[in-house]
Amino acid sequence: MLLLAVGLAVAAPPAAAARYPPVVVIVFDEFPVDSLLRPDGRIDSVRYPGFGRLARQSTWFPNAFSAQDRTRVALPAILDGRRPRRGTRPTSADHPSNLFSLLSSRGYRVEASEPVTTLCPRAICPRSLRRGPGPPPFFLSRRVARFRHMVRSIRRTRRPQLLFHHQILPHVPWEFLPSGRRYREDPTPWYRGLSSLFGFHDVFLTNQNQQRHLLQVGFVDREIDLLLSRLERVGLLRRALLVVTADHGVGFDLSVPDRRSITPGNVDEVAPVPFFVKRPGQSKGRVDRAFVHTVDVVPTIADLLNLGRLWPMTGRSALRRQGAHTVRIPTSDLNGWVSIRPRALAKARAVNRRQKARLFGTGTDSLYRLGPNRGLLGRSLAGFAIQPAGAKATGFVPEVDFSASTGDAPTWFTGMLTADSSAGTTRELALALNGRIAAVGRAFRLREDTSDRFSLLVPEAQLRPGRNEASLFIVEDGRLVRVEPD
Repeated sequence: MLLLAVGLAVAAPPAAAARYPPVVVIVFDEFPVDSLLRPDGRIDSVRYPGFGRLARQSTWFPNAFSAQDRTRVALPAILDGRRPRRGTRPTSADHPSNLFSLLSSRGYRVEASEPVTTLCPRAICPRSLRRGPGPPPFFLSRRVARFRHMVRSIRRTRRPQLLFHHQILPHVPWEFLPSGRRYREDPTPWYRGLSSLFGFHDVFLTNQNQQRHLLQVGFVDREIDLLLSRLERVGLLRRALLVVTADHGVGFDLSVPDRRSITPGNVDEVAPVPFFVKRPGQSKGRVDRAFVHTVDVVPTIADLLNLGRLWPMTGRSALRRQGAHTVRIPTSDLNGWVSIRPRALAKARAVNRRQKARLFGTGTDSLYRLGPNRGLLGRSLAGFAIQPAGAKATGFVPEVDFSASTGDAPTWFTGMLTADSSAGTTRELALALNGRIAAVGRAFRLREDTSDRFSLLVPEAQLRPGRNEASLFIVEDGRLVRVEPD
């Protein structure tokens, strides 16, 4: 088999380069595809119109699955088309034949945003973002700005262009609403650890973590729509080859040591990922139910560009995949495999989607109807005989300011509860915003902690410009007992 020249760009004749379409590859992070789907397995285009728009003009592979559960392993597998191998680093030295070297050798100008890996060598990507000296939070802090920069860089050029972007979304920290506004400020003691293993045992907190994940998926959907609109605006949407996928998923099971390390118990959440391919010239969507693999990305691109034989790869063109007898994912340490039959995987995923719909609805249903006493939501405080304060809340902010012109929306209320007679119990809570119940929930405790905490999200639509007044209550037998700020 013919091996591609390693590492260096080989100039292609202008005539040959001119026939290649622009290529855009987006890899999201920690993104289970079933977060996008209704119970029937179809994309929820009402809740996620951006992905609905993408599906209407691309080929969607609903049975795509990840190469591995760790980004530093899964992403190189996406970029070089080979299953993960032990002892390799996420660098161009250990993965010299990859998407970047392939298209560079065909005359492509390559721009890559790799906040976690460095598979594009500087000879090919002199201006591209590469992992710098800072810790991962440095890259998390600018993840939206980098994506927007990539989108703005899309334009018609004489030389074909490859734009690759690894977007660390909807990966934690969960901080974005579907509108694009942030609700999470700098970490404070009140919500530090709420999405960590110290809370994995609590049902309400686990459900709220999934709620926050889905809200951030809504933000990702907004970014996809922004990308498609830019491609359309500059006249490249029909001509471009666009691939959208993710490195791995994430689970929301109770009492687990890790939500991302793949096991037989969570393979149905960690393995399935989004996989969309919009061929050059494609304008009508189709669904291909073949069990494709993220290592198929590069072979699929090579197939659509008619690039011929490449280096030895595990993957093959997703457009030529057949049925699978077993879905196999290497374990986190690469010392073993997690396997599941397609029928069992489909059954487990259907259960997950039904459970998600029961908790969070579909379509226009509110993502905020979470917790006990949901019948209180929307009710005016004027209809209640408010009981005197029975507890205090540390960290609770009774007044928040909101400006529609800024990037933040103060919709998250967290803190610790103190009380005398009811200390240590699981208390049901309600939070009113501007005189109406906007959120309900339960108090909870993190592991190795004796403090009762609360975490409540209110809909952004219930904020009004300027000052907003919040009130916290304990719900006892249908009565509201006021909680005073401490």
